[in-house]
Amino acid sequence: MTPEENESARVNLTEPDTQQPEHCCHVRDHIQEWDDINDVRKNVCRDLATTEHTDGKYYCLLHLPSKGKVEKFNFVFEARLKEIDDKVAEIEADFPEDKDKQATQKNNLTYDFRYVWFPAIFNGQRKYLVTADFRSATF
Repeated sequence: MTPEENESARVNLTEPDTQQPEHCCHVRDHIQEWDDINDVRKNVCRDLATTEHTDGKYYCLLHLPSKGKVEKFNFVFEARLKEIDDKVAEIEADFPEDKDKQATQKNNLTYDFRYVWFPAIFNGQRKYLVTADFRSATF
């Protein structure tokens, strides 16, 4: 590959391609039948910008199959974990004496990382306060 081809094949992790209309995240080639791609995009991709990968498909940062995204990935991943942790803390503060109400409220929360492409060694040694969904993730 020439230097020019190599440069054009690089993935832009800082900004979406503003020359193109907004693209939906490709997520991956094969979505399992129990998952709805729109649900995955709504709950996992959310508002993350997409960027074109060397395969010609667009991906959000969490689904992008690239090892070059470690720092930005870790930032977004940790923010998603903290978001759920904060919601759990809020539920526990709102219903300090009512464990049944806490459980009911927590049942509506999930750490949702379906189909996420993890760029580095993943240490799952963490206390998850509610259900964590890593179905079809790539580690």
